[in-house]
Amino acid sequence: IASSPFDDDLVATGGGDDRVRMFSLSSGKMLHELPPFEDSVIGVAFSHDGTYLAGASMDGTAKVWLAHSGVEALTLEGPTEGIMWLEWHPRGHVLLAGTEDGFIFMWQIHRETTLGHPDVFLAQCLHVLSGHS
Repeated sequence: IASSPFDDDLVATGGGDDRVRMFSLSSGKMLHELPPFEDSVIGVAFSHDGTYLAGASMDGTAKVWLAHSGVEALTLEGPTEGIMWLEWHPRGHVLLAGTEDGFIFMWQIHRETTLGHPDVFLAQCLHVLSGHS
């Protein structure tokens, strides 16, 4: 479970049913049920500025959504084993994820906005660290 750092009413959950859901705390109403992963969701986290929500799965993928709308921005791939944890860096839109086989992936998330065109989201893998257990 994760709570938005800028909206005290917004929380996100993930679990064994392979789905991430977003809820309003005040009403208890589900705001968004996001498309499922292929395996259990092990964690969800809001970026420190509240722009993004990330979720990670035992299927080896991480997904990033716009926190206010639930619109999927990116699916991040790279890990060959299940992701065991994920966390946003406290500065900037950098997402870190640790895998079952001891790797740590670090992605920079970019949003490009062009007048009159839909926003484009890009992810750059900055580092893959190994040797962790």
